[in-house]
Amino acid sequence: MLIFSLLAVVLSCRNRNSNSGDVVDQDKSSAPYMYFREDEQDHGKVKQGDTVFATFLVQNRGKSDLLIKRVSPSCGCTVAKYEEKPIAPGKYGSIKLIFATHGREGRVSKSATVYSNARPETKVLTFKCEIVSPNNKSK
Repeated sequence: MLIFSLLAVVLSCRNRNSNSGDVVDQDKSSAPYMYFREDEQDHGKVKQGDTVFATFLVQNRGKSDLLIKRVSPSCGCTVAKYEEKPIAPGKYGSIKLIFATHGREGRVSKSATVYSNARPETKVLTFKCEIVSPNNKSK
């Protein structure tokens, strides 16, 4: 009799968990979805001292408003600009990463993490370039 009681408790807990999983699945189906045609850009050779502007278009392919909560660049030499207003389903927004090349040289790769209310909540955007000295005529 004790075995049947334990079995009944285990099965009832299992059913409760599967119902809560259904709620999560419904929540995911109505959540916004960040779609980027590209999440990486290569800007080739740039002259030292120039500023690199990497613009990424984001489309909300979900069923509710997409809100970009913040964009965190991987270092202090990169600044992120984006609109803080919601992006309606089917509409576009943009995220611009601005990188100052002053005092740098050689191949660099910079990234920024986008935090949102979408599923998944984060996306990493990356851009690359090769910084050449202004005295280098190979550009």
